Amino acid sequence: MPKTKPQQKKEAKKKQDKSKSTQTSALSFVLKNAAALLVLALVLNLALTRPGYNWLWNSLIKKNLEMVNKNASMTDEIKMEIKYGLFAKYLQHIKQNTPENAVILLPPENVVDGIPEKYKMKYLKNKFYCTYFLYPRQIVFDQTKDNQEATHVAIVNNWGYEHLNYPVQKKQPLAILPIRNQN
Repeated sequence: MPKTKPQQKKEAKKKQDKSKSTQTSALSFVLKNAAALLVLALVLNLALTRPGYNWLWNSLIKKNLEMVNKNASMTDEIKMEIKYGLFAKYLQHIKQNTPENAVILLPPENVVDGIPEKYKMKYLKNKFYCTYFLYPRQIVFDQTKDNQEATHVAIVNNWGYEHLNYPVQKKQPLAILPIRNQN
């Protein structure tokens, strides 16, 4: 049975709409890819011509990857010691010599500032770093009013002995001691 004129017009319109839709999706595809290429070209241009981006890639990312690949067999503790120096080693010592429920009293900033920079103890002033290394132990600083809840004191640069309720015979510049005598 032959199609009527309105049916023919409907079919023609459907075909026309379908071809417009195909053209629109093709155009959209081309525009999206062109935009992506433009952004990529801009990023590459920035990375190759600006010293900051060049430094980021060549110094920071490449050297870190080389270090990771070169030292893949090292333990996390040794890697942390390389990066954070005496700070990491000292906090490992604290972690090994305190119970998990310990509350550790850390020294004030002026005590940490008195330690030579080469030991990298400046991180001891940063609550985030200390919490990261000592978790699940809690930390408090001397400036806070929480001193009474501390169970251990971190002896740094001979600071902290005054918080103990017992005498210490052999004082060391770095140690971790319980605030109350265990005997």
